[in-house]
Amino acid sequence: MNIVQRDVMLMWRKPSYWLVMAVLAFLLGWIALVMTDLVLSQQGTMAQVAAVTEVTLARQLIGPFFSFVSLISLVLLALLAGQVISAERAAHSIHALLESGLGDVSVMAQKLLSVLILAAPLLLPVAVALWGWSTAATLDWAAVGWNVVAWGMLMLWFASLSLWLAVNLSQPGLAALLGLLITAVLWLMGQAGTGADWGKNWIRVFSPRSHFEWLQSGLVPFSTVLYFIGGAIMLFGLAVLSFKRLRLS
Repeated sequence: MNIVQRDVMLMWRKPSYWLVMAVLAFLLGWIALVMTDLVLSQQGTMAQVAAVTEVTLARQLIGPFFSFVSLISLVLLALLAGQVISAERAAHSIHALLESGLGDVSVMAQKLLSVLILAAPLLLPVAVALWGWSTAATLDWAAVGWNVVAWGMLMLWFASLSLWLAVNLSQPGLAALLGLLITAVLWLMGQAGTGADWGKNWIRVFSPRSHFEWLQSGLVPFSTVLYFIGGAIMLFGLAVLSFKRLRLS
């Protein structure tokens, strides 16, 4: 049994994992229903409701829904990284990994994959919401695709960040809290001011929120690709170096 299988099986045996997933699935389903009700209530007459276009759905449902899904995902990834790495440090079971003979990159790559796999069940409520909307109107699947890409990029970046923080901390709760605190600060940095665009508010390029929103709209500037892909590689490299330092200590 490799590290990925071990981590996934151990988390699946914890009732707290399924409780958290159930709560998050409920939140996603509830927000999808609330957003749908708000959009339909704004249409006015039944004739206008029947004429809901894919543009309306793309702008009023898909984008805001995936923004909420992404924020929920960041919370889950922070919690999972703390359980997969920091909890092992607290229980001293990480010494088995340090003495396993596996390379540092291999161990961290499997830990990263474990976190992403454990977060994958969030795809189910998202798929159910999209299926429900697709039965009521024609979805703009291009917009859905860009939102999925933006969501995946953000999750990869934040999973690498959470992994790096978890390697350096022995308390799962502290690792999760610190990851969410850093992300909250960076997310607020991406908030657009009145009349402020990229050129006027250059500090937004340091925020994942700005790059996430650009990908949502179908814009793929080189800075966004570099931010997510290059940032994930850099953060993963820092996690590997931290694990190597832990092995040598």
